[in-house]
Amino acid sequence: MHALSREPLLKERYRILVPVGQGGFGAVYKVEDIQGGNRLLAIKEINLSALTAQEVIEATDAFNREVHLLSDLTHPNLPRIYDHFTDREHWYLVMDFIEGETLEQYLDRTRSGRLPLEEVLDIGIRLCTVLDYLHTREPSIIFRDLKPANVMRTSAGHLYLIDFGIARHFKPGQPRDTVPLGSPGYAAPEQYGRAQTTPRADIYSLGALLHQLLTGNNPAQNPFRFELSPLQGQSIPHRLRSLVMQMVEMDVNNRPSSMVIARQELEQIVATSQPVGTLLSICNHYRLVLTLAWSPDGTYIVSGTANNALHIWNATTGCHMFTYRDPFKTYAWTSSLAWSPDGEHIACGNDDSMGT
Repeated sequence: MHALSREPLLKERYRILVPVGQGGFGAVYKVEDIQGGNRLLAIKEINLSALTAQEVIEATDAFNREVHLLSDLTHPNLPRIYDHFTDREHWYLVMDFIEGETLEQYLDRTRSGRLPLEEVLDIGIRLCTVLDYLHTREPSIIFRDLKPANVMRTSAGHLYLIDFGIARHFKPGQPRDTVPLGSPGYAAPEQYGRAQTTPRADIYSLGALLHQLLTGNNPAQNPFRFELSPLQGQSIPHRLRSLVMQMVEMDVNNRPSSMVIARQELEQIVATSQPVGTLLSICNHYRLVLTLAWSPDGTYIVSGTANNALHIWNATTGCHMFTYRDPFKTYAWTSSLAWSPDGEHIACGNDDSMGT
């Protein structure tokens, strides 16, 4: 039985609930912080007793690196570090518990291993944003291990970068990295001792990831060989094909100069790939329509009429979904509407000086 499973509490405050993952040096557990309002957190454990002497050195370096780098970072796409402690045989790191699955697991559930264009563009923009945040720290932080297994995805589609075990600070003037590290297929050539890794190494890894999301081809099966033909066989914009192929250039100087440039290009592709507009006709109102409002996610439209009725419509098809009307206020005009930010409620204002 694992050591953690025998402990009722860790550090007299963290109650182990269930294991949620297994890594090369240990495991990750879902825990309850009984001194913090019973909030759910995750504990990453390194079990030193199960490692060789060399693995202990590597695990210790990875642990210290993650604590050092993540403790000072605050970003919506990064887990927060709350605590770290040790005992004789274990090192523990306490961080946000992320309810979801890795992007690797998410891809495994698709038939082809690839995702729709709109989703790929959204993922690319989100990852550009968080990687740019890392690159603009002082000194710059190079993630160096971007791959589907190191991206967590919640059921709502929110993304988190996880596992900073081989991330490092950029050191001006250093000719190459001290130790070659990275995941085959995603790691840039310079991560294998050719030169010091810069932010453009992460640009290469993101290009490899985007190529995989668009084609379903796992780059780990054929490192450094990204073919254009799989991208040409689908309805992928030429501009996106060119960007992805530029990001995975072997020559670091031929890649986009920064994550900002890559993100701006992705955003422009999104803007130009969307239809100019679709005329949506919503009929079957029995009185004058006075006001309209879109739901936060753009899925529904609510309309207000001169007989105090609210109508919900499918914004894509124009189909009527639901009508609400106060039978005692048929005389009132609905003059203003607003959805709550979570899309769960609708507020309306009437000409009888009342709100609903």
